[in-house]
Amino acid sequence: MRIIETALLAPAFLAASMAVASPAPPAFVGETPADAPLAGAIHDARTGEALAPADVAARIVDAEIVLLGERHDNPDHHALQAWAVGIAAARAPAGGLVLEMVRRDAGGPLADARAEDVDALGEALGWEASGWPDFAMYAPILAAALDAGWTLHAGDAARALTTALARGEEDALAPAERARLGLDRPLPEAGRVRMERAIVDGHCGLLSEAAVPGFALAQRLRDAVLADSLLAAPSPAVLIAGAGHVGAEAVPFYLAARAPERAVLSIAFVEAAPDVDEPADLVARFGTADAPYDIAWFTPEVARGDVCADLRARFGGG
Repeated sequence: MRIIETALLAPAFLAASMAVASPAPPAFVGETPADAPLAGAIHDARTGEALAPADVAARIVDAEIVLLGERHDNPDHHALQAWAVGIAAARAPAGGLVLEMVRRDAGGPLADARAEDVDALGEALGWEASGWPDFAMYAPILAAALDAGWTLHAGDAARALTTALARGEEDALAPAERARLGLDRPLPEAGRVRMERAIVDGHCGLLSEAAVPGFALAQRLRDAVLADSLLAAPSPAVLIAGAGHVGAEAVPFYLAARAPERAVLSIAFVEAAPDVDEPADLVARFGTADAPYDIAWFTPEVARGDVCADLRARFGGG
């Protein structure tokens, strides 16, 4: 996987890229940026360098695969994703938008979608019943792709398969398919630990220790299938997914294993609390080559209250 390194690009190429006018990113619609010192800041997560939106646009244009990691219920993240898709699509007459939110066995309505179909796609996909946040936040992203003539693609693995793996039924995935997807390659130990910690934290500490390996395998399958969907889509391809899927041990791991020649750019939109003013407090290993993604774009956070309350109630923990 060829990582985009703007600093290594020839000055003439950079000038040509930057000469192409790109629209300014949208204003935040959530809390005012002044409430959080980092909101609006953009950094190369691996060097720590501060970036401008035009720098991000130039890197997007140079990439073959762009990963856009969101917090699912944050409207600012979706607005920035739509901006990024518009940047990519404006420079490429054909491309593919891959959606984590649509499973491969339920993606039929995407196949022949046209720009005028966007408003009806939510209902056709059964979006409201799927549990994802309001389709209205995602519609502009789809419209940005379709308006440019791009195609839409379901990205996620079938629910029955991920459920079986989460239950520990490893034989639910055929060995040949496991190898094709790159799942026969073990994650680096540090990546495995990060993934398992994220799974435990994401379930509010309520998963039993014995359940974690199955959930980790299901998560690995989802990452591998998202990578597979990107490789099958027209190039350039853009992924819309949760930020956990754009980390180094997630989708990029499988892209690097299967298509190391492809130029991949990973961008995570990161919520910044009002009391945080250091990127390193929000991005693991910030400013080092081991940072989880290429670019961190900080936004205001969404007020959620106790997100674990419902889960504790379901598990009988309070």
